[in-house]
Amino acid sequence: MVKKNKGRSLSGRRSALAISKGTTRHSSPVTNSKEGFYFPPLEKDKPSNDPLIIQAMILNIEVQRDYLDSGSECDVIFEHCFLKLPEALRARRTDPRGPLVGFFGEHAWPLGELDLDVTIKDGAYERTETLDLSIVRSPSPYNILLGRTVIQKMEMVPSVIHELVKF
Repeated sequence: MVKKNKGRSLSGRRSALAISKGTTRHSSPVTNSKEGFYFPPLEKDKPSNDPLIIQAMILNIEVQRDYLDSGSECDVIFEHCFLKLPEALRARRTDPRGPLVGFFGEHAWPLGELDLDVTIKDGAYERTETLDLSIVRSPSPYNILLGRTVIQKMEMVPSVIHELVKF
């Protein structure tokens, strides 16, 4: 887990700088009703243990390979994705407010921070929130790392074994 240093505990479980590679898969349908939603039953020996990879929209730009990590406290856009954004969005970058801190207390200063409206869809449902993303230079197979702050803010219900997110 990576935390922003804001006077809180600096311990965590996973570093944003060391993310294992995952795959994108299509999810099974989920039933929605007045009472809520239901995840489909799993076939025998079919639950996934892959990272939860989703796609998001930044304005009207589809951004694939976004890692949803419930163990991370901060939200990251990797530099290779940031550089592909339109100049008008890149110009909104601000200076970082503090370092990112990993599991063993290592510090990494982000290149900056960026507030972006991010939309995540779930079939007919979607949520859009303004997210504060730290810009990080690090080799990664992912474009964005979304942590538990996004899960809470967007009121998501992630299921790693079903490989999907519901609202």
